[in-house]
Amino acid sequence: MDANRARFHALWGHAGDWKTVLNEVANASAAADAEAADGALRLRGRTPTFLNASAIALAPEARRGAARDRFGNWYWIGPSGREVLVQSSGTGAVSSFWPLPVTERPGPFAPVAPAPPAGRLAGLAVTRHHALVVGALDPPGLLAFDLAAGGPPRRVAAPVDIAFAPFDIAALGAGVVVLDRDHRAAWAFDRDLVPRPVAEAAEVPDPFQPVATPPTPVTPRTRDASPPTAAVPLPAGWPAPLAVEAVSCDAAL
Repeated sequence: MDANRARFHALWGHAGDWKTVLNEVANASAAADAEAADGALRLRGRTPTFLNASAIALAPEARRGAARDRFGNWYWIGPSGREVLVQSSGTGAVSSFWPLPVTERPGPFAPVAPAPPAGRLAGLAVTRHHALVVGALDPPGLLAFDLAAGGPPRRVAAPVDIAFAPFDIAALGAGVVVLDRDHRAAWAFDRDLVPRPVAEAAEVPDPFQPVATPPTPVTPRTRDASPPTAAVPLPAGWPAPLAVEAVSCDAAL
């Protein structure tokens, strides 16, 4: 017992003190490390092990898409691939976001025909301007939800003469970039979901020129005479793409 009537005493150093104590306590040597530099005893670091929580092997086709808005609400495409679910940041409850559940009320007014089944969905992203963009496969196109104003989505249908099958979507600048895995192409859309032209940068004259000398004209440089396209084809030698992610306001991987 020391002067403060405490039944403890200091142990200092591995060879003289820690080694003897650890050997006497079961499993203590496996959970602690002695630092040779300062003689201190610390708990041994444990490397976390991530275990597979599901016995189902996930295939690339099982990728659906998920994103979070600025308020912390999470949106994702449900297991059926035909609905969008949302988890509220306030309550943590999960509910159906789209399509809305149909509730029948008694009265003389009723639908003349049952609602058509929801089409398949693939790819989902939340843009900078708080819009939820979801890829549609039946028919091909995009669904844009205004998360601030609410209401049904705005449908952007793909032209009938253009093959378009969204697989993964990521926010890119004010718009989105869409990966078409089936047709090995990537599409860029602006905030209004209008395809953004993708072409090689052309040389244009600098608008700021000295007033004493006339500006030097520069001939724009283009790759060919064909009009620019909004789809970026992927090289034939590349493996099948699995995902797309934005790395800046105007570039994606």
